[in-house]
Order: sequence, then C-alpha cells, then structure tokens
Amino acid sequence: MWKKRNCLILVLGLCAWGDLFAKDYSAGFQEYLRANFQQSKEIFVDLLAAHPSADEKKALYKMKGLCEFMQGDRAAAAKSFEKAKAIDPTLQLSSQEILDQSVLDFFASITVRSPKRAPSIEKKKPEPVAPHEEVPAAWLEKPAPAPVIQPPPVATSPEVAAPPHVVSEQEHAPLPHMAYYFLPFGVGQYLNHTYGLGIASTVTQIVTLSLGGYYYNSATTIVGKTNGEVTDREHYANTHFSDPVAQKAYYQTQVLDYQSEQTKKSDAAYNTSYIMLGVFASVWISSVVEALLSRSHHAHNSNEAPSNLSDEEQQYFSLQLRPNPRTLSFSGGTMTWTVYF
Repeated sequence: MWKKRNCLILVLGLCAWGDLFAKDYSAGFQEYLRANFQQSKEIFVDLLAAHPSADEKKALYKMKGLCEFMQGDRAAAAKSFEKAKAIDPTLQLSSQEILDQSVLDFFASITVRSPKRAPSIEKKKPEPVAPHEEVPAAWLEKPAPAPVIQPPPVATSPEVAAPPHVVSEQEHAPLPHMAYYFLPFGVGQYLNHTYGLGIASTVTQIVTLSLGGYYYNSATTIVGKTNGEVTDREHYANTHFSDPVAQKAYYQTQVLDYQSEQTKKSDAAYNTSYIMLGVFASVWISSVVEALLSRSHHAHNSNEAPSNLSDEEQQYFSLQLRPNPRTLSFSGGTMTWTVYF
C-alpha cells in the first residue's frame, strides 16, 4: 500500500517539477535571446542547484556556457561546456542558440578529460587461522528440560453442550488480506460485497483520472507549441524589420501578448488537471477508509456466538470460541473457578 501511495506521490512530484523546469528554462532562454546574458545565466544556475536530471543538466551547462561566452568570460565558458560534454560527448549547438558564429569553433575545441585511474591496491593474503581447541565432552551435554506445568482442569457443567450451528459459506470464508483493501477503483468495496459503492468509486476514479491526464497533456502541448511559435516570431522580428520602432511594436503584439495569452490557457489546463487528480485521490482515500471499516465490522460479526442460545450459554460459547484465551484460576476445597479475560 505504501509503495503504491509513494509511487503516486512521486509521479505527481515529477509532473510538477517538469512543469516548473520547462517554464524556468523557457524564461532563461528568452532572456538569452534578448541579450540579457547575466539574468539568463542566473536562471540556469538556479535550475542547476535544484538537482535536475542528466539530460536537463547537460542543457543547463550548455546554456550557462553560452551566456559566459557572450559575456567574454572564455575560461568559465570552457568549464561549463566541458561539464556538458562530460554528460553527453555528442552534444552539439543548435542554430537557434548561436548568436555569435565564433562560438562554434570554441565549442568544438572543448574536449572531455579522461578520469584518472586510482592506483591498484594489492590484497593481503589472509593469515592462517589457528585451530580451535577441543572442547570437553562434559561442556556439550545439554541441560535437562524444565518441567512443564499444566494448568488445572476447568470445571464445566456436563449438562451444557454446544448445539449444532450451521455456518453459512460467506461467514465461514476467511477475509481477504488487508493489503487488497488499499487498491484503487473500489476493490475494497467489491471484496466486502458492497457492489453499489464499488461501481460508484470505480466510475468516479476512472473519470477523474482520465480528465486529469487529458488536461495535463493539453497544458503540456500548449507550452511546447507556444515555445516554438515564440521562437519563430522572434526570429521573424529580428530578420524582417529594420525600423526599431516597428520591430518593437511587432514584438509587443505578436510575441509578448501571444505568449501571455497562451500562458493563461496552459495555467488553466494545469489547474484543472490538478483538481481532477485531487478528486481522484480523495475518492480513493474515502473508499479505502470505508472498506477497512466494513471489513472490521464483518470480522467482528464472524466471531460472535450463535444468536439462538440463552444468555448463559451464549457467554459460555463465546469464551470457548476465543483464540488463545487468558485464564486465571482459583481453587478452594473441591471447587475450581476459572476467569476468562
């Protein structure tokens, strides 16, 4: 149960991290295209401090090196490019990332240093172990077993006898293992034979999980499409406008306004997906709690004595049916009293 719950939490955490990384990386790349190299470098450094994956780390080191190269810091750029190539030796620069053609030769000149091998250490041969001394045979003799004290016999009335009790098939069947009750989609309700609640839980969880996945995929698609469209429009503004005023007006209306509108759509889709996943988790937890409570109720009813006995007989048989009952006996004269608790 805990492994499945941890897996769900891990999946949600990875999805949230992927969303934040895409937004911050896009913001850093936009600052780089606007020649704000210091601000772009700070964004990539902050992302590197958040323990990204190997693929994300090589892209961050590459962009950090490009910012340092454009700032004129060739030594720092060489270190960043070397760290990126250490992760992926086949790493290349794309055409959209090149603002100065001289960076191609500089990037190609960076080589990855081969790691130094640690000196081999000779293993010492184990020293011969001295043979054990012989143990006297008297030491190996086992002690005599302790005497077993049997409890005194319980005085019961021979007139009381257990009447025949027909146990139904459902009452006699053992309960399923508790781990099955933590599964989603109403499994616990089906095990407790509450099929109405099971169907309602199954339908609700399938619908909410499907909607959450659909809206999350839509938001991710919008973000990817927006990044590509913004890059194309920025390239068009830089190559087709010679007038700075016209270029700025085009950039404001066709790039920034478009990016703001698409960001609102993606945020709305992300929020809807998170709501759907929250409803899925809530229904799952509620169904698990209801199934466990119903299971404990069934277990209590299966251990009850037959209802067609008298009060004294029902008390007697309920004590006899207890697994491993604890007793306390008192003897006086020829009588023995036994207390079950």
